[in-house]
Amino acid sequence: MRSSRKALLVSVGAAIVAAAVPASSLAASGPVIEGGSLASSVSPHDAILQARINPEGVSLRGAVYQFQVVSNPSEFQPEIACPERQHTAIGGGGCTAAPVHGALPIEFAPPGMQAKQAQISLLGAGVTLTPGSTYHFRVLAATMKESEDQLEWDAPPVVSEEGTFTMPPASAPVIESLSVSHVTSTDATLEAQVDTEGLSTSFEFQLLDFVCGKRSACMVISPIPLPKGQLLGSFLPQRVSLDLNSAGVVLHGGGEYGVSVKLINTAGTAERGGLLLEPPEAITIPPGPPSGGTPPPGQSSPPSPAGPSGPRGAQPIGTRPPYWHSEPPRPRRHSHRKHRSHRSHSSSKRHHARRHGHEAKGQRHRR
Repeated sequence: MRSSRKALLVSVGAAIVAAAVPASSLAASGPVIEGGSLASSVSPHDAILQARINPEGVSLRGAVYQFQVVSNPSEFQPEIACPERQHTAIGGGGCTAAPVHGALPIEFAPPGMQAKQAQISLLGAGVTLTPGSTYHFRVLAATMKESEDQLEWDAPPVVSEEGTFTMPPASAPVIESLSVSHVTSTDATLEAQVDTEGLSTSFEFQLLDFVCGKRSACMVISPIPLPKGQLLGSFLPQRVSLDLNSAGVVLHGGGEYGVSVKLINTAGTAERGGLLLEPPEAITIPPGPPSGGTPPPGQSSPPSPAGPSGPRGAQPIGTRPPYWHSEPPRPRRHSHRKHRSHRSHSSSKRHHARRHGHEAKGQRHRR
């Protein structure tokens, strides 16, 4: 049997607040928000609201319910409001009323005598919670109407008592790592992995030029201005980087530079440095002598590709003649065309002699 008043427990961290549901708020044919069922679990990044919704077997269609979360109690909607993003888990179509900005999804409790344990993650529902702020919340439930193509419910809804929760204070940003990559004699990329702790955060790389280079006796340090960047609030690590040449900075090969990064948001500041950047010296290749000319003064002629003087065709060990590709050339075969031509000429002479002999014999026979 229903009691005239239903107890409502609201848990915020370690604190538990008891509230009551007035009997006037329980419609005779409506669902019941069971006492002691509404609670909030608060973490640095999210708040999870819970409730037990019992249709009480008064309807074969079940019940619909909706959580409400506001910064000021005067902002509560008196009725279940249609969200801007329609909830597709409930059969039928969408709401008939106009959508309300900020309204949370409408959920469904199936018919029967067994209560449904319902909960919602505000972070998952797209609600942005401000660190250190206090919020008010409640849940509304109503009997679902029978409709083929629309989502409708009986009015007025059952309304629970209000609860509150406070988000933990904001934390200062965190710099997890600082590094450099793609280092050349004139350029480098500065990189850092950071955590903004859910707050909009500005970041700035800092570059110090140790003008005297590796001469430790000199302590002249010149800061090089670099552009700042802005990060959106997130509770996941983010990676930021800056290419120095793209920022208009050209390094000097062989010099020394100090690298650091600084983060600033409304909760505090974080800074990390102590990274030394040493771009390598540029390698210059002196120009060779012009073709057929003599080398510049003080420069000897480059060694011959054939190596030191020696027997004809000698090559240094481990080298190949310039015309070798994958294997040395095969020796050429001797031509026998001259011999074949000589034999052909001798055969012609013998044939001519035999023919001449036959003609001579013919003449003697005729005589």
